[in-house]
Amino acid sequence: KPQPGMFLQCHEKYGIVLEQVSYVGDKLTDLRAAEAVGATPILVKTGYGSETLQQLPEGHGYSVHENLAKYVDELVS
Repeated sequence: KPQPGMFLQCHEKYGIVLEQVSYVGDKLTDLRAAEAVGATPILVKTGYGSETLQQLPEGHGYSVHENLAKYVDELVS
C-alpha cells in the first residue's frame, strides 16, 4: 500500500473478485488502495483511524466504524 499490488496478487492467486471485497483499514493509503482496485474501503477509528477521519473532508462518503469487531457485528446482524 498505497499501491494495489497485494490486492492484485489475491485476485491472480485466489481468483478473488475485488469489486466484491470490503477492505478495512485505518489510513488514507488503505482506503485509496482499495478504491484503486474497485474494492469497498472501510475506515475503522482504531489505530490511526481517528486521525485519518479528521483529515477527510465533510461528505467524504467512506463507511466509518468504531473498530473491526463492531463492523463485523454489523455485517452478521
